[in-house]
Amino acid sequence: MTSILEQNSIGQIPLDQRHGRPGGLFFVWFGANMFLITVVTGGLGTTVFGLSFWATMAALVIGLVAGGLFMALHAAQGPALGVPQMIQSRGQFGSRGATVIVAVVIFMYMGWFASNAVVGGQALHSLLPGIPLAAAIILLTLTNIVVAIIGYRMLHLVMRLGTIILGGGFLIALILTMTSGKVSVAGLQSGDFTIAGFMSVLSISALWAVAYAPYVSDYSRYLPPDTGPIRALWATYAGIVIGSLLPMTLGALIGTVISGDDVVGGLLDVIGPFGVLLMWCAVLFSGLSNALNLYGASLCSITFIQTFSEKFIPRAKGRAAVAAALGLIAIVIGVAGAGNFLDFLVSLIGLMFFVITPWTAINLVDYYLVKHGNYQVSEFFKKDGGIYGKWNQSAAIVYVVGLLVQIPFLASALYTGPVAGAMSGVDISWIVGLLVTCPLYYFLSKASESRSGPRVSLTNTAMSPDSVEGADVR
Repeated sequence: MTSILEQNSIGQIPLDQRHGRPGGLFFVWFGANMFLITVVTGGLGTTVFGLSFWATMAALVIGLVAGGLFMALHAAQGPALGVPQMIQSRGQFGSRGATVIVAVVIFMYMGWFASNAVVGGQALHSLLPGIPLAAAIILLTLTNIVVAIIGYRMLHLVMRLGTIILGGGFLIALILTMTSGKVSVAGLQSGDFTIAGFMSVLSISALWAVAYAPYVSDYSRYLPPDTGPIRALWATYAGIVIGSLLPMTLGALIGTVISGDDVVGGLLDVIGPFGVLLMWCAVLFSGLSNALNLYGASLCSITFIQTFSEKFIPRAKGRAAVAAALGLIAIVIGVAGAGNFLDFLVSLIGLMFFVITPWTAINLVDYYLVKHGNYQVSEFFKKDGGIYGKWNQSAAIVYVVGLLVQIPFLASALYTGPVAGAMSGVDISWIVGLLVTCPLYYFLSKASESRSGPRVSLTNTAMSPDSVEGADVR
């Protein structure tokens, strides 16, 4: 069985293992959104926030278009550097500094994984009531563990299948809903428009895309280093925007014809027998594709450990052990939080936006405007951080400032800042975070370069087939 497993983990991908075309990224990021939880998220505007369908759609489109651009800009980093996204962050934050971000991203991965497992488990339980909810969650999680262990190629295949099968299924469900006779012009227009509700939906949809930023290079790092960055960007951008908007539109539409917030139950009532087939496809796909989160969490966990143990760059067996351990933890989280997952989801989205926004700004400004894609990849794996050091003071300062400036503008179930409160709950924290973080990091980095002298030209040359990772191979 070992032969079908991905042999790499966080080490730079050798040249002789580079393969694929940038167009394949469209299927990855379209398929990555073929979840029932995406439908539920789209329904938040018309259910939880009480907006009309049209106001919800406007907010969803604006948010996805804006957030998707920031997310897609990371796509070029994978082919150029050949390493996972969080390893590359050491080039901005230093080896120890990056662990702070890595720890946050691990939490994010596990939160998304558990949320998807709960939604999938609930769907399986509704199809087969004889299976307890906890057992359904466990069953799907065990399947995800197997897929995550097999690794990169399996995940690309699963996402392609999800794009075709569930993408088609959600499109048919959307058409059936619109022609069901339950959707009316009055229903589409009903709702109370509020700036707070509109901005909340816009922010949620923008974060939906931005939250994938820590994933992006993980699924493009096997592409040849001469892959055109523009093609990689547009394939990723189209996948995340279109793939998110389709199920979210379905959720928003269902929200106009139901009372309460049970979007999945409402979907089944509206589209009839096809809903059962769609539900089975969604459940089976959830049992495969949620491994995307577990795979990312595994890479990040290995990255965290390798920071303090230089030679720890495991291959198939070590990565499998990490994935299995994280999967078991996710089972506990999912089963324990199944009762109030919707509140958890909204809180998780708000928290992730808060911590991911300044990171993505620093990462992109450094890659495109400061270092122009030139990094010494071998230095990422040194315990002392190599030429990037253990801590990058400029990045640390800007990241903290990026967090602090958002606090007054936050509006969430956990905390509402004074400015957001004065604005009737309108959350523009992420916009403020980007506007402050991007120029501040650029100018501090340039000032640091001026003080330390000209930067030595770096290379991001991929390893040759004969190179050795110098790793503790497991």
